[in-house]
Amino acid sequence: MVIAQLNLFIITFSEITVKNKLFFQQQFNINENIESNTNFCYGLGWNMELRFNIAGLQTNQKFTKLTINNSLNDENLAPLGLFTFQKAFDIND
Repeated sequence: MVIAQLNLFIITFSEITVKNKLFFQQQFNINENIESNTNFCYGLGWNMELRFNIAGLQTNQKFTKLTINNSLNDENLAPLGLFTFQKAFDIND
C-alpha cells in the first residue's frame, strides 16, 4: 500500500526559478483513474517567481472518458487552474 498527498498550495520545491527562465513539471497519479497535475513556473528575478498550475484533470485508464470534477457533490473541486506567486527570503545571522 502506498499513501501520498497533494498539497493545496502546489509548491513543487523551495528553490526559485532563475530570472527569465521557465520550469515545467508534470505529475501523474495512477490508480482506478489517471490524474494529471501540471506546473509551469517563470522566474521574475529578486527571488520571485510566478506559477500556473492545472491540478486534478482526470481520465480513466483506457483514456475513453475525461472527467472534470467541478460539482459541489464531488470530493474535490478540480481541475483547478491556479496562479501562484512565490517569494524567497534569505535568512542570515
